[in-house]
Parts: sequence; structure tokens; C-alpha cells
Amino acid sequence: SFIPSVIWSPPLPLTHGVANLLLTNDVQEISFSFGSVVTLPEGFRAVANALIRGDVGITTDPNLVPVGKRAVYEKDTNMIRFCQDDILDFPEGRALAVHESVHVMHDIRGRNTSVRSEESAAYIAKAWYLFSGMDPRPATMPIELWDIAVQIRSRGTLGVGPAHASGAEIQACRALIAHKYVNGHYGNDGV
Repeated sequence: SFIPSVIWSPPLPLTHGVANLLLTNDVQEISFSFGSVVTLPEGFRAVANALIRGDVGITTDPNLVPVGKRAVYEKDTNMIRFCQDDILDFPEGRALAVHESVHVMHDIRGRNTSVRSEESAAYIAKAWYLFSGMDPRPATMPIELWDIAVQIRSRGTLGVGPAHASGAEIQACRALIAHKYVNGHYGNDGV
């Protein structure tokens, strides 16, 4: 009988790709607190599990591009929407998946969070991930956020506990994103 020398298997669905990404060493080293918003490896593992169980879904939506977005997490439907299905083929796309996973992480916890603090934490996690695999800084990452993420990352020690953002770093991040996000709270309702 014929035995192929190369066995072809279909690519993993985007959901499994994101779940696998969240379990990589580069993501599992992300561990920091940004005021009351805590981003830990076990949070990323919880998101990966929620994706595999189907508690959180992923879909692609090219309609995001005309409104200037590449991804969103919708808390009411527990759905991550990406603008394209090959988002994980690019380092910045994978970093975007990390960013959106921070939102899922906090929704799983079911606690209300400050919009600007949660968004800042998501941007820091995104920059931390990019820093793990890329140098110099990608042009799409604002230098101020990159520098803050690098400073927080340098204070962390894997396995010992999260690095803590200083008060000045918290104020700087929140100010950097203030033009994009209103001051308020995300109503995380749990997944």
C-alpha cells in the first residue's frame, strides 16, 4: 500500500492557534500588575482553556478595517473578532491576540475594571510580547508604551510574582491612551 512521505494536516483553526499562542513561553512570562489590573500567566492559561472549551469564540470580520480596528473583544457575546484570518502569521498580529486576550482574562474574572487601566495593561502585554521576539521596536508601537513595557518587564522575575507598574508609569500609560478611550469602567460580567 502507498504510504505518503509527508502527511498533510489542515491548519489549526484560529481559535486553536490563539490558544496555543497563549501557552507559549513568550506569553507565559508576561506577569505584571497595573494598579488593580493584574495580568498573570494563569490568566492567559484560563483564556486558552475558555477558547478550547468554546466559552469564548473567535471570528474574522473584515468590516473592522474601515472603522480603523484590527481586533475587538465583545464582552456581551464573549467573542474576539479579528480583521483577517491570517492574523497569527505576523508578530504584530500575534501581539494583537495577546492584547485582546487580556480583555478576555479580565472578563473571565468578572470584575469591573477601569477602561484606561485595562487598556493600558493590554497594551503593556502586547509590547512585552513583541519585546520578547522583536528588537528594535515595531513602528506601530508607540515608543512611550514600548519603553514603559520594557521597564516593567525588567523588574519582573518569572515564577516569583508579578512586576508592578509604578504610579508614574500608570499615569503615563493612561495619558497616552486617553485620546482613544473614555474614562469609565468595563462591565466584565464573566464568561
